Amino acid sequence: MTSHDSISEALDAMDGPTGAVEVDLPDGKGVLDVREVGALGVTVGEVRVRRNQPYELETAAQEVAKRVRSLRDRVVPVEVDTRLGGGVLRSRPEDMRGTDFYQVDLEGDREVRVRRFGPEKGGGRKVLDFTLTREQLGDLVDELS
Repeated sequence: MTSHDSISEALDAMDGPTGAVEVDLPDGKGVLDVREVGALGVTVGEVRVRRNQPYELETAAQEVAKRVRSLRDRVVPVEVDTRLGGGVLRSRPEDMRGTDFYQVDLEGDREVRVRRFGPEKGGGRKVLDFTLTREQLGDLVDELS
């Protein structure tokens, strides 16, 4: 069974229309913060992948930037700090449509999280839900793991 199949089965087995969905992956575990699920698409608040094997932070940041193609925007490393144990990748400015952007956080040496942000009234930013097809969601999880 592929991760795409596992994700689709987990979405179909949800008790309600929203909630956290955990999926076993060949090299880790995925956690999807599902806001709405349909036959073709899924709206999520975030996608998180925890890898079984640790990664080297700087290498992982470069690899994620190369592999992630399922989001509307390409992402590039913005800040990677091995001393602090984390990294941030964001939408390339030339790919952004409007003021919202995607952010990929590398946390510690095993976890990767994707969220979308937009401007908040009065300044700052807020987390926005984003919608992917089931196929794109499966691809994104594969790209992160």
